[in-house]
Amino acid sequence: MTDINKLEEQIAKLPIGYITEKVINEKKYYCQQWKENGKSKSRYISEE
Repeated sequence: MTDINKLEEQIAKLPIGYITEKVINEKKYYCQQWKENGKSKSRYISEE
């Protein structure tokens, strides 16, 4: 397997979108955000 194939496999395993940090009442919350069919979607990431 070539280095390019290995990199492509690793990239495919990464979660889509990006992680944002929100501070509410001095507590930090993290969400994963991405675009799907032209709409913005987000998912809360628990502390676990």
